Amino acid sequence: MKKTLLVFLALLAVMLVFTACGEETEATTKADATTVPAVTEVPNTTKASVTTKTPTTTKLPDTIKAPDTTKVPSEPEKPVGEGLEFAMNQDRKSYRVVSIGECTDKDLVIPSTYKGYPVTGISAQAFKNCKKLTSITIPDSVTSIGEKAFYACKGLTSITIPKGVTNIGYCAFTFCDNLSSMTIPFAGTEKNDKFTQLSHLFYDPVSCLVKVPASLKTVVITNTTRIPEHAFDNHFAGLTSITLPDGIKSIGNFAFKNCAGLTSITIPNSVTSIGVGAFSYCTGLTSITF
Repeated sequence: MKKTLLVFLALLAVMLVFTACGEETEATTKADATTVPAVTEVPNTTKASVTTKTPTTTKLPDTIKAPDTTKVPSEPEKPVGEGLEFAMNQDRKSYRVVSIGECTDKDLVIPSTYKGYPVTGISAQAFKNCKKLTSITIPDSVTSIGEKAFYACKGLTSITIPKGVTNIGYCAFTFCDNLSSMTIPFAGTEKNDKFTQLSHLFYDPVSCLVKVPASLKTVVITNTTRIPEHAFDNHFAGLTSITLPDGIKSIGNFAFKNCAGLTSITIPNSVTSIGVGAFSYCTGLTSITF
């Protein structure tokens, strides 16, 4: 009986030991399973301010320099009158324009020099039938303009001939149908020819008629001492304004005959003689200022 009791007590002790160990193991397991804060320390793994410092990765001013990337070299300026054709004059010291050549300019500027030599002339028919030209700038170096130089330049609306020009060929402006104003050193073809007439510049050799355009309203004379006889006679009824230069001394007979559109004119103080019938049939003229 005693043995049986001892065995029972021994078994009971063993059971108590196992029970105690089980509770300790369970407590340890629970302790291990609930120590989340020690493993998942959010403050240590979510420090966004440390890993996403935008200013250090997107410094646009250092990587995009617009002024440096848009510095495109400027194209060289197109030479004045590029494409025009020239020929050397007999003096071997100057050139003249002989043709429009390959020049495509609508507002044409004739250069004052070519290959280091002055351009002193415009040849006959140099710009004949250049209908697309709207303006032509002639340099002061030019002294002569050939026949039909601007013949049928229908797009031309105005022209200024330099003061140094001494002769202009016949028919130089024939069929310049839209010409409205012209500035010219003298009224005619030759500066020192007392019989020259402005109408010679508009003569049509085919019909033998003068073709002054109806659009021509203004003429400015810049460098002469006289207006020849019949200079504006019969063919300039549409003119509304004629300007005479200071220094002019004489106005020839019938110089402005039939300039019916002229309403007023100023005669410079330098004029000492006015020919017979200088303003005859100027039916619109109401004022002459001396």
